[in-house]
Amino acid sequence: MDMTPTHINELIQKKLVIIVIAHENEQVLAAQVENIHFFNPEAGILLYNGGPNPDFGKNVNIWSFPHSHPLKAGIIAPGMWEIMKWLEEIGAGYEYLMSLDHDVMFVKHGFQPFLDEVMAESDSMGWRLENNRDHDFSLPVRNMMKEWHLWQPVFRTDGFLTYFNPGQVYRHDIVRRMLAHVDHAAVDHLFGITEAAALEEVFFVTLAMACGGRVREYPEGAKYNDMVRWGENVTFENVQRHRDHPYYYWIHPVKGDKLLEMHQLLLPKPEPIPSALPAPRPAALRRKRIRRKRLLKRPLLRRRLKWRKLKFGLRSRKRTVKKLAKKPLRSRSATKQKTFKPKKRTKLG
Repeated sequence: MDMTPTHINELIQKKLVIIVIAHENEQVLAAQVENIHFFNPEAGILLYNGGPNPDFGKNVNIWSFPHSHPLKAGIIAPGMWEIMKWLEEIGAGYEYLMSLDHDVMFVKHGFQPFLDEVMAESDSMGWRLENNRDHDFSLPVRNMMKEWHLWQPVFRTDGFLTYFNPGQVYRHDIVRRMLAHVDHAAVDHLFGITEAAALEEVFFVTLAMACGGRVREYPEGAKYNDMVRWGENVTFENVQRHRDHPYYYWIHPVKGDKLLEMHQLLLPKPEPIPSALPAPRPAALRRKRIRRKRLLKRPLLRRRLKWRKLKFGLRSRKRTVKKLAKKPLRSRSATKQKTFKPKKRTKLG
């Protein structure tokens, strides 16, 4: 979605800002963004649209960087660099800035507290921290060596470092120092002419080092594994095996339809709705009445019934009825005879 002043005001208050660089398949982008929001609800997410379609991402719940433009294939460093500069212009107060590719997903909560812990003494963190002297066979190193005569005056260092691109994290303080270290016109010119694929894996970490930054690697992040690697998609079986690992919070790569499938598998399963109780059958109602009659025959219930009768005056009425019922029936004449007995004669009478 397009950035508004309200969105900018919200963004500048985020502690963690996550940059997603993508350019195609809005359905996949929407699933990725929903995944990031679910596992990082307090983070601000910013899309850099690196493709030719200016409307890409406008139907997705993600803020779009307002100055996006098409990027060269395999060279996405300009996108993150431009966002770094823009965040300073709007006065953003973030503490961590993270870059993600279009094929990265989170697998659990707690990433921001994890950063607080492992980056307490560091300015940047990435996967597979390497240098050009010991790893001259890697693709980013070989590509940079071809243009090192152009980039060395920018960094002003004797060598350079590399990170595996997705998941690079930089503290705000080191970003300010990186922006102040270089001639921006020279950097923008080199971004326009460079042919060094995977430049983003060299540029930022080397610049952080050049500024005296304390660079580090993800814990246990020296090698590719089942959760972070190059090439084959990470599977849900991989996630299930390693999800509880204290250092693994995100996975790469998960591309296209596989990302959509993974998104559904990572979402919490809804609780089943309890089915309504079936209506009682006539036989059940009859059994219920019989059971009630049996209960009424129990002594305790009889005593309760007796108490109720005493309370409401029913016992005396019942006694009267019983007493009358015990007396034999007599005719009216018999009653009169009994009532008016003749007096006995006396001697005088």
